[in-house]
Amino acid sequence: MKEAVHISKEILCVFIISFLHYNSSFSQQGWFLQNPSAPSNNLYSMKFIDENTGWVAGEAGIIMKTTDGGESWVKQVSGTNDDIMDVCFLDQNIGYAVYNNSVLKTTAGGSTWVSQMIGSSEITSVYFIDQNTGWVAGRYGQIHKTTNGGNDWIYQISNFDNWLYDIHFVNPTNGFTVGNNGTILKTTNGGENWEDVSIGYTEDLFSIDFVDTNIGYTVGYLGRILKTTDGGISWKSQFGTDESLNSVVFVDQNNGWIAGNFSTLLKTTNGGVNWIQQSSGFDGLNDHIEAIDFIDQNKGWIAGTLGKISKTTNNGESWTSNSTSCTDAYLNSVFFVDNNKGWVAGTVGAILMTSNGGENWINQTSTTEKDLNAIHFIDDNGGWAVGAYGAIVKTTDGGGNWVNQSSESNYELNSVKFIDQNTGWIAGFQYSDALGIVLKTTNGGLNWSSQTIPDAYGFYSVDFSDSSNGWICGWFGNILKTTNGGKDWETYDTGTNAYFFTICFIDQYTGWVGGQSGRIFKTTDGGINWVYQSSGISGNIKSIHFINQEIGWAVGSSGLVIKTTDGGINWTDEFIEPNYYLESVFFIDQNTGWVVGDNGKILKTISGGTPVEDNKPKVPKEFLLS
Repeated sequence: MKEAVHISKEILCVFIISFLHYNSSFSQQGWFLQNPSAPSNNLYSMKFIDENTGWVAGEAGIIMKTTDGGESWVKQVSGTNDDIMDVCFLDQNIGYAVYNNSVLKTTAGGSTWVSQMIGSSEITSVYFIDQNTGWVAGRYGQIHKTTNGGNDWIYQISNFDNWLYDIHFVNPTNGFTVGNNGTILKTTNGGENWEDVSIGYTEDLFSIDFVDTNIGYTVGYLGRILKTTDGGISWKSQFGTDESLNSVVFVDQNNGWIAGNFSTLLKTTNGGVNWIQQSSGFDGLNDHIEAIDFIDQNKGWIAGTLGKISKTTNNGESWTSNSTSCTDAYLNSVFFVDNNKGWVAGTVGAILMTSNGGENWINQTSTTEKDLNAIHFIDDNGGWAVGAYGAIVKTTDGGGNWVNQSSESNYELNSVKFIDQNTGWIAGFQYSDALGIVLKTTNGGLNWSSQTIPDAYGFYSVDFSDSSNGWICGWFGNILKTTNGGKDWETYDTGTNAYFFTICFIDQYTGWVGGQSGRIFKTTDGGINWVYQSSGISGNIKSIHFINQEIGWAVGSSGLVIKTTDGGINWTDEFIEPNYYLESVFFIDQNTGWVVGDNGKILKTISGGTPVEDNKPKVPKEFLLS
């Protein structure tokens, strides 16, 4: 009998990498996702061919396949980083997807894809009626047709010069395409000629579906729903919502669904005479449903924002999400005290803790809903997190309980550092004038003394090597140093006006700062003199972490991760994903480290970021939420 792990879904969120059977390329790059445990790319298109087998596609070239009805998804290699706007499958093997000005084709169920460029403008939709005959449509009214399975494409004249968003054929001769300004085009000869059958509405139309040669629906901007019962000769408007609608699907003349922005999901059982709002399980105003597909009256799927996919088996009455994320918060900071125990902090007061190296993460109650920018611990129990509007919270039991120690609400607090249970510093700036602010406590945060530094602005990061020697960096190339515990600060020039976002010292002499446009500077005399180091990248560096004088990492925008093994003389690129925005990096030793960033992303390496064949942790093959 297969062993299952029982988990309380109210207390514990388990990031199990194999939950989605996700074959991540990060395993070859040296990094793997811990949250979410599947890609968080926005999904724009979906196609199921039966109750088990389907595909989704979307942002940054993502294509995923399921063979168990959406319980698990496997990432496929599309060969592109461009957004894939539509996917179409005919059977278990033959499928097509479109991106930019190209068409992808597979004859192996998506295991391999071959790309073919068509024209010079973006393609947004693809539809095949059989293995040989298909069409694509896109920008500038372009329509192309193939009669040999995509080997050759013939341009068709639409007499329309704007965007076409969706194309649909009911048989080899009768088809429709919709687009900007309420445009509806129809053909009765396979696309040799296209007739404008628009009816004067100006809202953009994004999706079209036909039940048979006569009955069809199209939906679009600001809740526009149109229905035809005479093959597109005439269209009548229906009302269901004011939200923009992205996708429509019907399984027969009566039963259909429409999906749209702000988690909108509509259902009809009488051919659109009435539309009923259904609960999709998506997150209200934060999520958009971009794609929907049903194979019968009961079984259907929706997909959209941040890789979210939900499934229904009861006509849409209830939806089950396969979300594998404990948080969608923007994570700004990560800190570990050993290989197992660590914390992350982010927006809306988010704090999560792990006691097994990130295999499981527990949401903690931080007592604040303010954005948290930094978190720091001195041991297993004592820690602080700081953030917007003067937010300061403290724990003495590893985060089981957090106590509010807030300061002035005029402060944006960006960084915190403690050297023992009593003595610590916070750096930030005042909202009113952006002057840099330093807070200090000598009693564990019960009281904080504040200090502004004249002509020093926008402090982002603070570090201390002991009770006397400390440094701060911020706007306009500011680097400040104290040798008396923060009583006095002296400014040192780096020769740049760039913003510095992060500072890291490994002793009282050796440290680094990082900031705008890939700038890194190093000091070996305690911050008196700074030497520029070439990082080889142009993105902003948001966090630097060194474990000794030689080995360190830096992270930032556009999936930036760089590493040095010679103190910063040379940096090597451990680039993760272009659509990732990474805010913080922390290593416990030369092999084990974590980075965090946008949309709840937590990534881990156990190889120092060096590519390995497979470094994903072993996890249970099955788990149950109790």
